[in-house]
Amino acid sequence: MKKLAVSILLVAGAAVSASAATIAKWTFETSIPGGTGLTAATISNIAAEIGTGTASGVHASASTVWSNPTGNASIESLSSNFWATGDYLQFSASASSFTGITVSWDQTKSSTGPASFKIAYSTNGTTFTDHASYTVVGGAAGSVTYSDLTTGTGWSTTKTATNTSFIYSFPDAHVLSGATSVYFRLISEVTPATAGTSRVDNFEISGTAIPEASSFATLVGLGALGFCASRRRRAS
Repeated sequence: MKKLAVSILLVAGAAVSASAATIAKWTFETSIPGGTGLTAATISNIAAEIGTGTASGVHASASTVWSNPTGNASIESLSSNFWATGDYLQFSASASSFTGITVSWDQTKSSTGPASFKIAYSTNGTTFTDHASYTVVGGAAGSVTYSDLTTGTGWSTTKTATNTSFIYSFPDAHVLSGATSVYFRLISEVTPATAGTSRVDNFEISGTAIPEASSFATLVGLGALGFCASRRRRAS
């Protein structure tokens, strides 16, 4: 029966497709750099709370203070001052078993913090390709809109800001799909006042799992058996 064969093939196709899964996510609830504050040009080895990944930050100024103020509806976030053009935060993980990579995060700023950023990606951590520029809001009273329509001057431990979230996707055929390592940088495109801060929370790298070759072969085999069975029934 042709319908039987088609049904089996559809089941096989559904089985090998999967919804997006978190590869690595940083909430900064436990991976707080320097505790309540660290003065240094760079920070490194910030482990993801979910999945496996490493984050770091690079500033030109050794006077940069890295701290952990209130996040977006959470207790902690990652914040720093002394931003200059080219300073960045970096997040990396392995995408060897994933395709259709997506990155998302929350980001806000103080009234004098950097507003212009760009996101760049790499598969070797050295050569980066710019993907998109974006604008960060925050600082001025009422500039952050919360999901319950309450306005305020910044993030809250109990409310989720709705206009400080960013998301970018990379299709299945993109160079990041199946890459042994993927790197993402949030790079400042401006040099604001030294006291101006930028704050990041909930940075997540996600993707769709690539089915193992053995599982895929088994499912395709089932589809082929169903097709052969349907042909035998038609022939008899």
